[in-house]
Amino acid sequence: MGQRGPAPTPTRILELRGSNRAGRHAPAEPRAAVELLPPPDWLSDEAKRVYASLGARLVASGLLTGLDAETLACFSMAWADLKTCQEFLGKHGQVYLARARPGPGEKEGVPVGLRPYPHAKIARELRGELIRLGDRLGLSPAARARLFAEPTATPAGGADPLDTYFDPEEAVG
Repeated sequence: MGQRGPAPTPTRILELRGSNRAGRHAPAEPRAAVELLPPPDWLSDEAKRVYASLGARLVASGLLTGLDAETLACFSMAWADLKTCQEFLGKHGQVYLARARPGPGEKEGVPVGLRPYPHAKIARELRGELIRLGDRLGLSPAARARLFAEPTATPAGGADPLDTYFDPEEAVG
């Protein structure tokens, strides 16, 4: 059985809201450094690519710490498995023709109907798992609204590259 009630709000967020009441919360919550650890050796090549690509984007946004490496590894593995299932389903379709056992002297049994490939159910479950893990990593707008990230430093030039990306006049001129 899970913990009851809503998850506690981090102390830093309470302080920013001005609603922190001393003595009611942990005196010092643990904080981990924003970093991307190397992927685990047991990940497939595809999962390692997802781990590196997504991990770099999460570190850049200040949402990934070393403590999140296992969650990112699980997300990457689920993504790679989903890709495998979707490739199979794209090639073979969602269902196959099921046949009864052949009778004496028959090569194959009579068709009894269509059945879904196991890959279809596995892909559906993996999509749900990706959504749950993605929420823990802050991959949806709603999940990001519930997370707090320390602002990352701007590059050495002082200008944020996203400012020129979103301001077309400055990018052209």
